Amino acid sequence: MKQQIRLLKQLSIAFAAMLAITGILWFGAPQGRTSPSVPADSVTVTDISVASVGGVALRNPSGSVGMMVAPEGITLVDAPQGNYSSEKLKGFVYYFSHLKAQKAIQPKSSLSEYGLDNSESSISLLLSDGSKIRLYLGKANPVDGTYYLLKEGDSQVYIVEASAAAMMNQGIDDFRSMELFPPVNDTALSDLTEITIAHGDDSYTLKRRESGDTGDFYDLASPVKASLDWQLVEERVLLPLEGLIPDSFVSADRPLSEFGLDKPDYTVTLVMGGQTYTAGFARRDDQSYYCADLSGKQVFLISAEKSAFLTNRYTGLLGGSIYTRNITEIADLAITGNGFQYHLALSGEAEFLKGDANGKILDYIAVTTFYQEISEIPIAKELSEDESIAGSPVLTMTVKLRDGGMDILDFIPISDRQCAVSVNGQAHFTTYLSVAEDIQKSFQHVFS
Repeated sequence: MKQQIRLLKQLSIAFAAMLAITGILWFGAPQGRTSPSVPADSVTVTDISVASVGGVALRNPSGSVGMMVAPEGITLVDAPQGNYSSEKLKGFVYYFSHLKAQKAIQPKSSLSEYGLDNSESSISLLLSDGSKIRLYLGKANPVDGTYYLLKEGDSQVYIVEASAAAMMNQGIDDFRSMELFPPVNDTALSDLTEITIAHGDDSYTLKRRESGDTGDFYDLASPVKASLDWQLVEERVLLPLEGLIPDSFVSADRPLSEFGLDKPDYTVTLVMGGQTYTAGFARRDDQSYYCADLSGKQVFLISAEKSAFLTNRYTGLLGGSIYTRNITEIADLAITGNGFQYHLALSGEAEFLKGDANGKILDYIAVTTFYQEISEIPIAKELSEDESIAGSPVLTMTVKLRDGGMDILDFIPISDRQCAVSVNGQAHFTTYLSVAEDIQKSFQHVFS
């Protein structure tokens, strides 16, 4: 399930990303391989080895971009100072070295009908044998949004996707490396040990669980300590972090204060491989934020949609329950109170999980149903720091873990309807007294 969630998110991100990036996946592919976004019956515009390209000249209303292509990499000619993405450059050169069109037509009138009589956007591939391949971009087809394209020396007019036009209209800043911190992906997660998301004085920190488990398990470390459901962490923190990639470049030489990034609205701090990285976000308008790696000077724009998860509070990671443990972590469950005491031992894995209630054996379905009933401890309210909790608990639940740890939950009344829930001596939330009563009833039912 976890991998399915991640895969779905990755696919959606890949679909929305520039084809310049996806071209990297095909870099060095066998000649003639079809681009994944073009039908198999597509028409070939160019099909040459990248190794035969010595340079690229791009011209469009944004200006001119020159590239020198060599076996050791691609460099930009006369580019402003800054970090540029080798992957974007490679993807760009590969894309136009293996360009596919949806179809080709014979023009029935002058090229002006297609916007090709005086094209504002063109690309030249300078080959190592001294020859050139020139492509000219025409206007858009108002019916389906495709574009007309002409290859110099070719009598046909090609119909290409809008993505090809978008790439031909890129400016030099579009080739910049737009990263706020190292990529947060499957490979890097093993190095990601701490995540802090802050909004003024309201912040929370997740720390990777040090249990030797190979899964991506994070616990809430502040402002309260709590175990978290990995699915919620995956969906609401890790996957959004994966997609936290800026949309466009803004500046590389102006002070961060000009964009409000000296006092950002939000910050994200990651500890990866022992190194700390902090990115800041300052609202530009309702649709976007300025953002930057706060250790540098490059400023980017990112959509409010990508940044939306930053507004979430930590309570959303608790899943609505004050206490969260996966049943596979638990070896023993017990409750005590005024005149009652119950103890359920758990053993086995997966569908072989079973419970022993004083000799009464519960199968997998019975155990998981029971645990769902007693583990749903909804938050009634958040306790303030100056609220004192006193009195005896009406119910104490002891959870012994398979790794040798133990959690103790005390349900301490604070009114005629609510009780504070102390987890290992720390009470940050209240629930309803009826919840403690329901837990007791669930145990009584199992042992009856």
